[in-house]
Amino acid sequence: MSHTQRIASWVRGLRFEDIPPECVAKAKDQLLNILAAIFMSSGHPSSRAAITGMTLYGAGGPSTILGTNLTAVPDVAAYLNSFNAQLFEFEDWVNASHAGATVIPTALAVGEAARVDGRELLLAIVVGNEMAGRTGRAILDGAYVGNSLPNHQVDTALTAGRLLGLDVRQLQSAVSLSCFMAMECCPPGFITDAKALINSVPISQGIRSAQMALHGLVGNVDMIEHSAGYLATVSEEVDLDQLTNNLGKDWAISTLRSKPFPICGYNISAIECGLQIARENAFGSEEIEEVVVYAPASTLLAGTRYHSLQPDMYRQFAEGTATHMPLLFDVPYPLAVALTHRALLPVHFTREYIQDPALAALAKKITLKVDAQLNYAYYEDFRFGSRVVVRLRDGRRLEKLVEDMPGAPGNPFDVRSKFMSGVAPVLGEEGAARVAELIDDLERHGAEELGHALRAS
Repeated sequence: MSHTQRIASWVRGLRFEDIPPECVAKAKDQLLNILAAIFMSSGHPSSRAAITGMTLYGAGGPSTILGTNLTAVPDVAAYLNSFNAQLFEFEDWVNASHAGATVIPTALAVGEAARVDGRELLLAIVVGNEMAGRTGRAILDGAYVGNSLPNHQVDTALTAGRLLGLDVRQLQSAVSLSCFMAMECCPPGFITDAKALINSVPISQGIRSAQMALHGLVGNVDMIEHSAGYLATVSEEVDLDQLTNNLGKDWAISTLRSKPFPICGYNISAIECGLQIARENAFGSEEIEEVVVYAPASTLLAGTRYHSLQPDMYRQFAEGTATHMPLLFDVPYPLAVALTHRALLPVHFTREYIQDPALAALAKKITLKVDAQLNYAYYEDFRFGSRVVVRLRDGRRLEKLVEDMPGAPGNPFDVRSKFMSGVAPVLGEEGAARVAELIDDLERHGAEELGHALRAS
């Protein structure tokens, strides 16, 4: 039996009762978290541009475009919802794969259209995370990692296929059709709003492929693992054992890491250190003499990724050749915001803040250095830690250590609070609370009911 067939058989045969309760709880947390990320982006000009462009020739359909009162066909609704989930890097990941921004939009859009019950919706979310996590691990030693992993043509097709009731052979066809034209991202796009399309485009292919397979279109039986197939096309290193070893026992969703801040995951602990320092001590940003961030090498790589841009990212932002995107992968600018405003939210990536000369001046005082112990903890235990030292003009030395990011397994943050802060401004406090109640008890409700509750008036 091929890996593709074994996966398809597992996806088809999985029952809700087979899923550990803690994994169901993680699926609900992911729903709350991704909905918050989507709603926080829904009023942004880039979001409005994407929605207008994608619905130019008429909206309408069974699936909700979240944060609006519009509906569309499933692949369009999921495409737009995924775009908003990624617009401020405010989502999550399992293992090494950013799963929520594909899995949740796919499951909600297809589930609402198919009118599945809440148990089936939660099952599909678990399936999607499992496939994202396992394909991500299979190509982890390749050139791509994290948000750049080109693996979502697999998880979206199988998530949609399960919700549409495909049989084993149809699921094989769905994932094979989805993966036939392998997609990879172009790194320059990470400095513009194009970056937010990174999960949207695979979603469109995955959902359409599942729909076509349902109606008889045939695909290969072994596209995922074939030596000239999908994973071999997108990665020079492939570990096929990661696809099916302990399938149904070693659950990828148990590794879920949700983001408390709109920023690259490598940099979350540095921001948390800065926030703790700022909230526990009285000082003005003008009193800061120097800030040093000690972190794993991965944080230095991510957190200074765009410092060599010519012209620099601030000038490109001012000239309109870049958007806020590169600052979501930065450390100095977001940390300057955290130390100054004692918060880090999507609003801090608007023109008013990005062009604030005081924030720019403070960002120049922030340097990054590799810490040997934190570096070891990342590469050996997958812990995302940071230590931040702030030196003030009056001689005070303020220091905080965060050994692993908030949102990591074993270090949770209040996802429900994030959900309410993102959704309530659009749906109102009562509307947001109603959605949270539906998710809490989703086993007794349906995807269509949840979709209607998520529509703005």
